[in-house]
Amino acid sequence: MIASSVLIFTCFAQPLLAQSLCEEPLDLTAGQSAAAVESSITGDCGLTVNVGGEGTPESMAQAPDFADGLSGGPDYWEVTDVPAGDILNVRAGPGTANEIIGALANGDIVANRGCAMVGRSRWCQIETGAEMTFTGWVSGRYLREGYPDLDQATGRLPCSTSIGQPTRPCDFRVTRGPAGFASVWVTIGEGRERFIAFREGEPITSEAGLDVRYEKSGDLYLIRMGGKERYEIPEAVVFGG
Repeated sequence: MIASSVLIFTCFAQPLLAQSLCEEPLDLTAGQSAAAVESSITGDCGLTVNVGGEGTPESMAQAPDFADGLSGGPDYWEVTDVPAGDILNVRAGPGTANEIIGALANGDIVANRGCAMVGRSRWCQIETGAEMTFTGWVSGRYLREGYPDLDQATGRLPCSTSIGQPTRPCDFRVTRGPAGFASVWVTIGEGRERFIAFREGEPITSEAGLDVRYEKSGDLYLIRMGGKERYEIPEAVVFGG
């Protein structure tokens, strides 16, 4: 007969923004089914039972806190609930003490590479980009389960990063969603990329927090950022086709 065990269950708020790990000791009796145990738990929870004896805080701390699509989390996240006109910082490591290396905006779809707790906050490692080459960490409170966006493309477009400098061909990659939602990364030199988010066909933000102004000339977006950078982006980059 099992005298006691430790029940670990993960609860998901609706919509899924983050996961919280809870632990509760239960008295189990021999022959008691998992269904009977689950029926005593309220909410929409997943269940893992350690039946090797009495659990301890030390053994709980060793439980893997990882969500890679195989052990407790989705394969993809969607960025959500970022305030209007703002961006979600991507950092070099979990926690706000780490360097900002990029940014995402509402609606962006990223691959889930696992999560970790920093204090009471959940941080998740993500990969994004046309070939899933950009990796960093973001706050889990702004993530919910997403689905892979397969409409991706690469190419070249005219850009200039200095006042008076003529435009030159710059490599870009884009991930497109429906209704004019797109995330564009433009290579600007020295290993750097400029991120431009389009929402409903309008360029609204960049990862550097630069002022974004634009005008349309036919099917071409003429974008100025920070008073000196210029980008010429065809509608086809944003909408496809």
